[in-house]
Amino acid sequence: MNYRNYLEIVYPIEKRKIEIYMPWVIIQRIISLPFLGLSIFLKISPNFISLISIFLILIASFLIVLNFLVFGILALTLAVIFDCVDGELARVSKKTSILGERLEFLGADFFTMIGIPSIAIWLFVYNDLSTFILFLCFLSASLSVFARNYFEFDCNFDLKKLNFTEKIIISWSKNQININHTSLLVSIMFFLRMNLTTQDGILFLVIVLSGFFYPQNIFYLVIFVSISQIVFVSLIIFADILKNKITTN
Repeated sequence: MNYRNYLEIVYPIEKRKIEIYMPWVIIQRIISLPFLGLSIFLKISPNFISLISIFLILIASFLIVLNFLVFGILALTLAVIFDCVDGELARVSKKTSILGERLEFLGADFFTMIGIPSIAIWLFVYNDLSTFILFLCFLSASLSVFARNYFEFDCNFDLKKLNFTEKIIISWSKNQININHTSLLVSIMFFLRMNLTTQDGILFLVIVLSGFFYPQNIFYLVIFVSISQIVFVSLIIFADILKNKITTN
């Protein structure tokens, strides 16, 4: 197998189209290559890598709460990178499965529910974060997980029947990348959500760097993540309302 064919399997063009505006994901892909090679050599299954990623999230949160912020953020970063490795390994080994997809969703939910919120707990215990901000962090995380698991879209929309506002709201989903291509503003909205509210976003990379070098700035970043999550969850709720309107017309 030549290099181009191998690249297409590990990192298919569909993912490249989505991730080209997500610099942190591109960095993850590069860092993940040695782990991918080692996993292939040791014949480790993709699902086992997913379990390692979930375990690292739990360990990271535990370390952060115990005031080992740098080690906790390092473990959290490794968890995100391993989340890349499992998908790459599944494509290379052709071992994709429903269990693997569920583990991936579980890992994303774990990160949202206890990853950033554990940093909020660290700020609350060791840096006098207000109770209100702590509550806001957990509320935004809970709403994000709820929205991701509850709201589903029928991807068979007739794009010609969607008005401009509907396209912007519905574009929250990765599955709607074809809608994103119809408008520059829609694309900006989509990639803002990905970069500001997920573990694959540039904002998480800034949190990682801040944790290593400027931990005093994490306070503002955590608040920014929480507010962003609430804003985009609100858009998702309106999108579901619009979905029902579209399907009934």
